Amino acid sequence: MQTTSFSLWSFCVLAFLFTSSCKTDQFEQIHNKKPIDVSGLVQDAEIEDAALLIVRLEDRQEWQAGGDRIEKRFIPASTSKIPHTLIAIDAGWVTGPEQVFQWDGVKRFSKNWNKNQSFAAAFQNSTVWIFQKVIGEAPRDELVSYLQAFNYGNAEIGDEAQQSKYWLEGPLAISAREQIDFLIDLVEEELPVKESAYQLSKKVMLEETGIPKGMLENEVGSSWTLFGKTGWGANLSDSADIGWYVGWVEKTNNDKIERFIFAFNMDMHNPNADLRKRKSIVRTALKRAGALPSDVN
Repeated sequence: MQTTSFSLWSFCVLAFLFTSSCKTDQFEQIHNKKPIDVSGLVQDAEIEDAALLIVRLEDRQEWQAGGDRIEKRFIPASTSKIPHTLIAIDAGWVTGPEQVFQWDGVKRFSKNWNKNQSFAAAFQNSTVWIFQKVIGEAPRDELVSYLQAFNYGNAEIGDEAQQSKYWLEGPLAISAREQIDFLIDLVEEELPVKESAYQLSKKVMLEETGIPKGMLENEVGSSWTLFGKTGWGANLSDSADIGWYVGWVEKTNNDKIERFIFAFNMDMHNPNADLRKRKSIVRTALKRAGALPSDVN
């Protein structure tokens, strides 16, 4: 009996150690993958200084460009409309994406801003004055609590005079890596917001969806959906303007789903020429990573 008990005990210990070892190996395989260098894509676009990070959520494979800049914080500009949309809907500061805001008649930078429009349209048009109204009038303590719970950069909104512009002029700042971490929590729905806030916000953030050319919509196969937001931080000192593009791609191939989270920022010395490069560089990198089909423009 003693021998049998000992053998059973030994078997259990060995099984536990083997299982733990397998789990450790799996963890290391997932989290210790070597990043794939895609800096040539940035160089080919003739951008002097930029940071690009793509993470495939299922195995944490990374595609990188920009070195230490990936960890450097910048003002988020209109990419902040992603957390602000989630917050405003969850907190009830807006009734929902379809709430319409009446234009005050003041002509501003973009013609798309100079009209009545819904909260969803304000996201898609980057209509600054609507977000300034919603966020600028929000309860300060509640606003800070959300940003801190989201781990959104430094989560700083400044004083009362800065509350309607802290994402445009500072002090709010965030790095490409921090954008990725926040977006992963959003995609995996691990942020402290209601389910309805996720669903309504994701509809607003939807940018494009598609299937490979030649495939019918009802055919079983691959498809992809792109969610994203650009940002443009105007030059407030002697530095260059900052351009952003962040978001994620959900790719389905039969029963297999892959999620690719991306964040890109760049110095823009000539915005008229550089603005379009935000999306073109990222989309080329996403195709390189296999998130988007190679024949997508």
